[in-house]
Amino acid sequence: VVGSPMAETTKVSISLPHALVEQARQMAEGNLSALVRDLLSREVRRRQALAAVAEWEAENGPLTEEQMAEARRRWLA
Repeated sequence: VVGSPMAETTKVSISLPHALVEQARQMAEGNLSALVRDLLSREVRRRQALAAVAEWEAENGPLTEEQMAEARRRWLA
């Protein structure tokens, strides 16, 4: 499962602006890795959802306003 705390981990090195890292450290409450993992996991899920919608729309046409409202409700739940 992407983002699961129990999943095997890989250590990576990235370069980020100093000010961004300092702000993130303050937000992370001592666990910067967990914050980055959670944010990255959300972004992966978001992109997967967008790809699924694009695939569905390619096969079925655009979603209706009602379908979009239901999707938003579920996404935010």
